[in-house]
Amino acid sequence: MLEDGARATKAFVRPREIKNAVDLLRLVLAYCLGKRGLRLTAAWAAAIGLVDISDVALLYRLRQCGIG
Repeated sequence: MLEDGARATKAFVRPREIKNAVDLLRLVLAYCLGKRGLRLTAAWAAAIGLVDISDVALLYRLRQCGIG
C-alpha cells in the first residue's frame, strides 16, 4: 500500500540504492525529525545497514520526493 502510494505520487519512482518506499520513508523521517544533517543521516543509514548512500545522493532523493 505504501509502495503504491509512493509510486502514484512519484515520490518513489525506481529503486536504486534505496530499495523500497519504506526505506525512503525511514530516511525522510530520520532527516526531518532528527537533529542531524545530511552527512550524519547518510552515515547513520550506512551504520545500521539500511543503505550506503552519499549525502549528495540523499539530498537528490529527498528533493525528488518533495522534501528539501
